[in-house]
Amino acid sequence: MRLDLALVNAQFGHDAQGLVDWAIGLDQPAIVTTNFRPFEAVILHMVSRANPAVPVV
Repeated sequence: MRLDLALVNAQFGHDAQGLVDWAIGLDQPAIVTTNFRPFEAVILHMVSRANPAVPVV
């Protein structure tokens, strides 16, 4: 699947949770990776809100 990231960014603007929800909703296998630094907690929280079953690597 090819994505037009400029179009995706224009569609969501600054709505980070909307972008995460959209990506999880693509019905493709998903994982989230993190280095567990301070800002990573926000990313983990947004992904877990979209789909708590997404594995964290």
